[in-house]
Amino acid sequence: MSIYKQEKVVKNTLCTPYRNNSSKGVTNMNPIVLLEKMDEAKSKAIDSLSRYKFEMFGYWSSTWVKYNQLAWEMGVLDKKQPNPFKDFVDLAKGRIN
Repeated sequence: MSIYKQEKVVKNTLCTPYRNNSSKGVTNMNPIVLLEKMDEAKSKAIDSLSRYKFEMFGYWSSTWVKYNQLAWEMGVLDKKQPNPFKDFVDLAKGRIN
């Protein structure tokens, strides 16, 4: 399988709503586990930033954003949670201006 096709499979898997569709390789995810993963991603993002690991901060913060999208699509959350990293962005914008 080419790299392009693998990326496409991963993207389709991550964006598929909560359902059992084994023919596409999608499995059910426990909603509690998803919320725990969101909390873990948030904690790891903040920890990475505090240790000047900017690339890892980007990884974990984007992971949290993806989990937030998944939780909303799966119906675990009624609406998306506000981005917990907004304050960091606002602080950075204030430094630039």
